[in-house]
Amino acid sequence: KSSLWFVVATDSLPGTAAGKLHPLGLDPECRYQVRLASNNLEYFSHFSKHTPQWLRSGVTLTGEVLMTIGLTLPIMPAQSALLLDIQA
Repeated sequence: KSSLWFVVATDSLPGTAAGKLHPLGLDPECRYQVRLASNNLEYFSHFSKHTPQWLRSGVTLTGEVLMTIGLTLPIMPAQSALLLDIQA
């Protein structure tokens, strides 16, 4: 298995809409397991009424879906970050 690590960070005030992560360079036909590797999800619940379910339980998607549709991110407070683990 190969593992990719992504850090999603913000340094500004939170927006009103959730962002999306479109990881590039993945194999379109490979299936990837995505999970939250940091343990700070509860911190974000105060800023985002609707936390994406994949952050709680992980998700398995093809590289094509990840690169084109992407993953919805929570609304994040200023100066915060998420660490994501993506495994092929």
